Amino acid sequence: MRKLKPDRRDPLICLCNSVSRSRIDAAIDGGACSLAQIFDTTWAGCGPCGGTCQPEIVRILTERLTPVREGER
Repeated sequence: MRKLKPDRRDPLICLCNSVSRSRIDAAIDGGACSLAQIFDTTWAGCGPCGGTCQPEIVRILTERLTPVREGER
């Protein structure tokens, strides 16, 4: 089996299920707004490791779904 080279522009967030940041972003863009919905859409967050990527997925969700207030840009 051939190993893929890591892509710094699109890092793997869930190593167990090979889910990249862009797939998680696409799931959020498609309406996923919780860890459970990310899992249902991408399978990220639940693998043999026991979900060690879940904190990173929650961080991405928070970053993407928290509105920017006026003057904070």
